[in-house]
Amino acid sequence: MRSALGLASGLASVIGLGCLCPDPAFLGMTSIFALAVVAGYQSVWGVAPALHTPLMSITNAISGMTAAGGMVLLGGGLLPSNLAQTYAALATFISAINIGGGFVVTQRMLDMFKRPSDPKEYNYL
Repeated sequence: MRSALGLASGLASVIGLGCLCPDPAFLGMTSIFALAVVAGYQSVWGVAPALHTPLMSITNAISGMTAAGGMVLLGGGLLPSNLAQTYAALATFISAINIGGGFVVTQRMLDMFKRPSDPKEYNYL
């Protein structure tokens, strides 16, 4: 019942936003954002806790797409000139932090499977 009410209220808010929003491009972007939030929630919380560390590679890929999209929206200027570019800069910054953290967590996960007799790796070079 709780998930049905949540879905119904979410759809009602999208319909209400569609009725009140004069700009169809904003409505399209908001709908895509809402679908991305739902898909991200379902992909992370639908997985057993033991698999959350391997899931970091998937979130790294999603953050990479978010960073690439944010850089496309930045427009090439030194500083953001409008609200959309400010949001794009913020999305790129947060995605870069998430990508770096994902690499650190993935490396720690891979280090768990190393034996003391394994040869030393020089990946950082």
